[in-house]
Amino acid sequence: MPPSYDSFLAALTALSKDQIQQAGQRYTPGIDPDAPNLKIQSLFITIENVACGAGARVRFQSVLDQFSKAWDHAKHCSQRADVLKQRADDARAFLSPMMDRLRMGEADAGGEWSDLLSSIESGLLADMDHWRAEETKLQRANRDNGHSSERNTIRRNMNDIGRCLAIVRDEK
Repeated sequence: MPPSYDSFLAALTALSKDQIQQAGQRYTPGIDPDAPNLKIQSLFITIENVACGAGARVRFQSVLDQFSKAWDHAKHCSQRADVLKQRADDARAFLSPMMDRLRMGEADAGGEWSDLLSSIESGLLADMDHWRAEETKLQRANRDNGHSSERNTIRRNMNDIGRCLAIVRDEK
């Protein structure tokens, strides 16, 4: 009869504590909560992601929520708003199955997540290129006038898209 989940988890916990004890504080900074080490947030995030725990799901969900909030400001200036919204919706729908697949050891799920983010990033980059080209055209047409409402609009659009890009790139 296979061991129960609780006994398996207890055995893994005991093994982890033994490994931490054997490695010593010098080699396990931030891992052992009772150790006198600094808390290294990036290490905790990495461990939580590898374990596919609740913290990882919350973090991924938070990234998607941040993107949605930024996208609300940027969608009006996107040349492919419908496509990018669909890709973001696909990423949101993929989150739960991805976490399940990663917990089952399917490494491909992480690659698919990265591919979804890359497709969003490429759409945002194309939008950014569009607005840079518009800015260049405007500069050529208005060499004598440094500022205009059109230029301010273009800059605002680039800024809004740039916020979305930053969120996606931070996650990648």
